[in-house]
Amino acid sequence: MVQKPNSDLELYNTLKAATKFADSMDFHSKKSRPIEVDTLLWELEYVAMREMCHELCGAAVGYLQELADKSNED
Repeated sequence: MVQKPNSDLELYNTLKAATKFADSMDFHSKKSRPIEVDTLLWELEYVAMREMCHELCGAAVGYLQELADKSNED
């Protein structure tokens, strides 16, 4: 289970790791969505619920969900 960030520093580190992971993923070569994508989406959704970064994280969640959905269609 993913642990929720307890501070802004943990939040920043989570976003940094999530961004690095998203940049490294090739969603279009996958037939099914990897569990890491679900974990990443959960983390970003948690961050988006916080007041800071709401719009940015909300957009990131939408973008990653779209990529994940496309990978499931392939």
